[in-house]
Amino acid sequence: MRKHYDFSKAARGNPYAARLTRSRDEGESDADLQLTRSQIKELERRIRDSEDPIRYFLASVMTPRFILYYNVSDDSYGMNDPDSATLFKRRLAAAAIQKLIGGGIKIVRCRVSKRGQLVRSSLPSPFPKRRLRRGGAGASRPSGRS
Repeated sequence: MRKHYDFSKAARGNPYAARLTRSRDEGESDADLQLTRSQIKELERRIRDSEDPIRYFLASVMTPRFILYYNVSDDSYGMNDPDSATLFKRRLAAAAIQKLIGGGIKIVRCRVSKRGQLVRSSLPSPFPKRRLRRGGAGASRPSGRS
C-alpha cells in the first residue's frame, strides 16, 4: 500500500524570524535593541581592521631568486610564488607562527587590493641591489703584472 503525504500544510517557517516577530509583539521597542558604547567601539575597530590593506606573510629567503613562502593551511612552503603564502591581518599572529616554525623565517609586510589580492609592487626586494664599483661596471682593473 502506498503512503499518502499531505503537502498542503505549510512548511516550518524560519525560527529566527519567528522569534523576532514574537519579541517585537511582546512589547520590545527599537530602543531596547540599541548597541552599547563598547559594542559600537568593537564594531568600529572591526570595520577599520577590514578596510586596512596591510597584511603580513612569512618568507624564508635563501637567495634573491629562491624564496620560500609559508602556507599555514597546508603546513608547506611555496617556492618563488608569494600568492601561495598565507596572509595575516595582524603582525602578532604572524609572529606567533614564526616562533613555532623556527629560525630563518622573516615576517614580510605587504599590501592587498580591494579584492583581497596581493599587490606585488608592495613587496620589498629580498636583498639590497648591488653597488657599482667606482670605475663603473666595465672599468678595467689593474693587474699585478707590469
